[in-house]
Amino acid sequence: MNHFPQEIKPYTNKELSRIYSVCKPTFAKWLIPFQTEIGERQGHFYTVTQVKVIFDKLGVPGKISCISCGLFSGAVHFLIA
Repeated sequence: MNHFPQEIKPYTNKELSRIYSVCKPTFAKWLIPFQTEIGERQGHFYTVTQVKVIFDKLGVPGKISCISCGLFSGAVHFLIA
């Protein structure tokens, strides 16, 4: 089971782009590869189920993901080459 630090509720594109700290066009581009899995918005909002898919696909907002192992960590995960 995933732990989402962000509240899971319906969000608009604008709200989600702010959560991810990017502009709306960038956020929209990030979603393109996952459109089939996310599905169409209900009006201006993504449903709770769609928001969970977005968090799963883009990563949990506010968490750092290690590129090497893919694990999320609240602390910085340093990689030594």
